[in-house]
Amino acid sequence: ATTALYTNWPDNSRISLGDSHDLQLWHGGIDSYIVNGADPANQGNLYIMNKADDKDIIFQASTGSASSETYIQLDGSLGITTFHKNLYLPDDTEIRIGTGSDLKIYHNSSNSYIQDAGTGELRVLASTLSVRNSGDTELMITAVENGAVNLYYNGIGPKLATSTTGVSVTGAVTASAGITQPI
Repeated sequence: ATTALYTNWPDNSRISLGDSHDLQLWHGGIDSYIVNGADPANQGNLYIMNKADDKDIIFQASTGSASSETYIQLDGSLGITTFHKNLYLPDDTEIRIGTGSDLKIYHNSSNSYIQDAGTGELRVLASTLSVRNSGDTELMITAVENGAVNLYYNGIGPKLATSTTGVSVTGAVTASAGITQPI
């Protein structure tokens, strides 16, 4: 039989690696720390690696019960990162996509944005697209692949709908200038 062996270090004791204590590991009585670059003259990157073929790096935390749950998983076989819990970004924090931060998604405490900040078009690819109010209770715009694009007013409509023959309008048409009809 084997017995698990421990090296016990009292609180606030530090395991230090590097000539200038560059990497440190310790427990402060309540919180635990891994610190890289403790010496400002020797600051570099901190790498966390799993060199086992097709294996993962899994970040877990207790949810208040006796067991821990996975929050983030770096999948070595699929080459993807999976967030198993919600991703929270406070105001003025951006999701940036693309080498030059070409696409940004963010909220600035007043408004929400999807910003195409790079070259090319911002394309929304869908077989059916609907834009709804924030409560998801009424339609504002719908678009169907190979079909109509519809505009709604206060969830009622469509008030304007495209078709193979042109445009249908439900209700009055008001124009600030003259309306020209082709001959």
